[in-house]
Amino acid sequence: MVDLPKNKSKLDDCQEEIIQMLKDGKSQYAIAKELGVVQSTVTHWMARHGIDKQGNQKKCATCQYRETSPGKGGCDYIGKTGHRRGCSVENCDKYLEDKNEKAAAPGL
Repeated sequence: MVDLPKNKSKLDDCQEEIIQMLKDGKSQYAIAKELGVVQSTVTHWMARHGIDKQGNQKKCATCQYRETSPGKGGCDYIGKTGHRRGCSVENCDKYLEDKNEKAAAPGL
């Protein structure tokens, strides 16, 4: 068994391939089977990297307003600024790249 760094999975080495499979319409189950992992591994990997079911990456994974506590990963704009974001997640206009957290979304 290979020892991977914390927060790194074998799927991290296949990021572009996984995104392409999603864009080609493959299910998470089919991707997991092809890569030799269980579906929940693919699901959690996608969530950690802010990738939706169509293979699109959300900017949230690199935004300075994201929740950084383990297991969270959502927007914490209100917690960090003290006021509401005022826009939906899909049409967020508050994105600011987090220059201090390069490991948040490898490859972006």
